[in-house]
Amino acid sequence: MTIQIDSREKPKAIKNIVAEFDRQNITHFVSKLPCGDYMSLDNARFAIDRKQNLIEVCSNVCQDHKRFINELKRANKIGIRLIFLIEHSQNIKTLDDVKTWRNPRLKESPLAVSGE
Repeated sequence: MTIQIDSREKPKAIKNIVAEFDRQNITHFVSKLPCGDYMSLDNARFAIDRKQNLIEVCSNVCQDHKRFINELKRANKIGIRLIFLIEHSQNIKTLDDVKTWRNPRLKESPLAVSGE
């Protein structure tokens, strides 16, 4: 297996991921991807788009909406399915956990993302 890592990923942020690739003897290299953050050259129809946490997802969907939609459209146009990997915390394990998650940045309406 060979993994391509997007060149826009910050080395400090992916240090543990790269170490795990090395530990498992997974070949990897850094080069710009058209969309997503990681892609296996064995199956280039899928790409992993890593999100640090749910706050980043909220930011992408709400504040960076246009850029986020453009990335989805670009992936669709070239036949790549994006898989979102959200590295939040041990407290978020299911979609039900996401539904009840409170955004600490939304002090007045912490459930605003859920529509409540």
